[in-house]
Amino acid sequence: MFIKHLKVSNFKSFKDIDIELGDFNVVIGANASGKSNFARIFEFLKDITAKDLENAISKQGNVDYFTNINLNSNDLFKLEIAFNYLNPKSIPVHNVDNLSITLKNANNSFEIKFDKINNTYEVLNDKLIQECEIKTREDSNISLNNAHINNITFEAINSNGILKLKPFDISEDSKCYLDYITNTIENFPIAIGENNIIIEKSEFVYPLPSYSIDHKLHPFANIGIYDIDPRIAKNAKKDGVVDLESDGNNIALALDKILKDKESNRKLHNLVRSILPFAEKFELNRDNYGQLMLNLKETYFKDLLPAYLLSDGTIYLTALIIVLHFEKKPLIIIEEPERNIHPHLISKLVSLMKDASNNKQIVITTHNPEIVKYINQQNLLLVSRDKDGFSKIERPTEKETVKTFLKNDLGIDQLYINNILELH
Repeated sequence: MFIKHLKVSNFKSFKDIDIELGDFNVVIGANASGKSNFARIFEFLKDITAKDLENAISKQGNVDYFTNINLNSNDLFKLEIAFNYLNPKSIPVHNVDNLSITLKNANNSFEIKFDKINNTYEVLNDKLIQECEIKTREDSNISLNNAHINNITFEAINSNGILKLKPFDISEDSKCYLDYITNTIENFPIAIGENNIIIEKSEFVYPLPSYSIDHKLHPFANIGIYDIDPRIAKNAKKDGVVDLESDGNNIALALDKILKDKESNRKLHNLVRSILPFAEKFELNRDNYGQLMLNLKETYFKDLLPAYLLSDGTIYLTALIIVLHFEKKPLIIIEEPERNIHPHLISKLVSLMKDASNNKQIVITTHNPEIVKYINQQNLLLVSRDKDGFSKIERPTEKETVKTFLKNDLGIDQLYINNILELH
């Protein structure tokens, strides 16, 4: 699990969110209930680290529309997020031989005060709590100043541009550790205080867990948010990134990378055939303009079919398989993954998503009761509007009335179809 707990106040249609997430999360709700706004929270997290705070706020409607328009203009936006690392890596400590740091659990919280009159904002109470493990690069334990150090938790607080790193336990061990850890944060002037280390002219605390000026190393920068458009994905592509883009426009480039690796090639074709048995083989070729074109050999025909002759569903499912099983991202967000897919394939799609959630965290939004039918009830998150029009998100299986319906053998998909989940 990547993101474990999420608390948000005053974001778009939401007044408050306080929800625990699992490996596989299916967000359901009526039209205009706030499902897309919930997905936008993860987009905001991604943009903070992949870009910067100013651009992240701008993409969410800037100062005027970032917060809930029904709340008082003085109400703060608040976010607290507890997360860990799906595949933690040991990070070598800069200029320190044989020493590395492995990042573990973390809790990040901050508030933003918006001034809608002057179109400005201010970051408040910006704090990160980070658990780490320190060891030699050969994975053997190390002693610093004759003191054994293995695990440590420290707090980083950003106050008026000054970043203070403070261990939870003020000891010689911790001070020694912080002396080493500052070597991983390059190009910052550092002043060592009595019980903390001050990094002057610091940026927003949020990218700190990467221990690098390159914020793109932060795991939130690699959140994948997808809204695949099969019509765009059918187009040939000359060059660009090989990681699948959010709309799937570079699927030919992504497939080219996969097909060049023997094991990935085999895995891809097996996964596609598990849903589309007629899909025999993908092939790629360059046209006269140097653009890479996607082709598929189907069992029904002798010749290859170019992408523009393939069904939207074939392209869409292929893109989803790439997202779920080949993109190396800790968190995947997919809005309405059932689009362009025949109902009888929904169970196979859900199975693919469940399998993928063993290696990455997945959040999907959907209207489709067929998806609800095939998932574990504990994976469900319901978004609805309260009597004041605010969006809220909760687990429907925790409602007593819903529990009663389920005990009487009413499927949760039927409760959803009949709007009983929201009414109770």
